[in-house]
Amino acid sequence: MAENRQRAYCFHRAFEPAAARRVVFDRHYLLYSAQGTMHLEGEDRNWVLLPTCAAFIPAGTPITVAMHNPAVCCSVLFHPDFVTPPINRSAVFAVTPVLREMIWHSRRWGPDPVREDPVADAFFKALALTAFELAQHAGNNLWLPPGQSHYVRRALAVTGVRFAEEMEFPEVALAASLSERALARRIITETGLTWRQIRRRMRMIRAMELLGEPARNVSEVALDVGYQSFSAFSRAFTEFAGQTPSDYRRCFAQATGNMPLPP
Repeated sequence: MAENRQRAYCFHRAFEPAAARRVVFDRHYLLYSAQGTMHLEGEDRNWVLLPTCAAFIPAGTPITVAMHNPAVCCSVLFHPDFVTPPINRSAVFAVTPVLREMIWHSRRWGPDPVREDPVADAFFKALALTAFELAQHAGNNLWLPPGQSHYVRRALAVTGVRFAEEMEFPEVALAASLSERALARRIITETGLTWRQIRRRMRMIRAMELLGEPARNVSEVALDVGYQSFSAFSRAFTEFAGQTPSDYRRCFAQATGNMPLPP
């Protein structure tokens, strides 16, 4: 297959569920899951990519991608000589309505080689600058630390399976074969977060995924992620996401409602 020498182009495709796969892109990659959730792992972070967010992945950065459910990807690739990003690390950030419309419009220029197009160049430059500004100032917390030692990895794995239960830290320490004090110290050292902060983040990220399912009401989501009180869930979610569960659901619906499927 001949090398694609386009300065920038859009890649729009539907994917079936797929196991984790490690990939390296030779271009800067603006990855947007227009429908469905994607899971990314790289640079000491595990991200959940929801339709309300996008990921910027610098060229040459190894990243592992997994899709547990069907997804529709509408992404933009930039040749390294075409744009220079202001950051050199991957980032996941909230997609604004303007950027979402720009990504959608970029489908006009697909991966098939075309003659030089000054309109395309100008548009993709503007799109890149818009995305890079958002990525540079990303305050997104939709990521989880993988841990470094086998003790912390084990503790996080157990927590990831049982985060919705009324599990307490002594049980986690027992599963990790370490004292509570030693494990707590290791978790903070390796992740920068406490165990309770990590568990809450796991709950909130899962809640954001579930709120994207129209068949579930908010009260059901609260119970599914371990909250017996709707008011407690609403407070925790609002603090985490910056909006109420109902407002987030509306934003999610707007993000997925207008993006067409690829042919």
